[in-house]
Amino acid sequence: MANVVANALAVRPVGTVVRVEALAAVDDVVELRVIDHGPGIAADDREAAVQAFQRLGDGTTRAGVGLGLAIAEGFADAMGATFGLRDTPGGGLTVAFGFAVAADPPGRSSTASGAA
Repeated sequence: MANVVANALAVRPVGTVVRVEALAAVDDVVELRVIDHGPGIAADDREAAVQAFQRLGDGTTRAGVGLGLAIAEGFADAMGATFGLRDTPGGGLTVAFGFAVAADPPGRSSTASGAA
């Protein structure tokens, strides 16, 4: 998530903000989004953009080796989350992580505790 936010900050136009949103559970999924108004990624390039060592554009405008989105997608997958790239209304890119809501989070019991 930190890498996605750092990337969004690096590509945003001067004077624009990067938003990080958490949306309440819908269909038992909580969605975290990183929203920017930078150059975005064309729909046809999104599959390639999440492959390791892929850099879009001419490669002269930004530092990096093309691992950021691949790592973010890998971590999302390892945590059982979904990962997606979408257009931001008005221009830019929205990166979304979807986390399933656990019915009984680890360490918590579904029965009342504390009474002995």
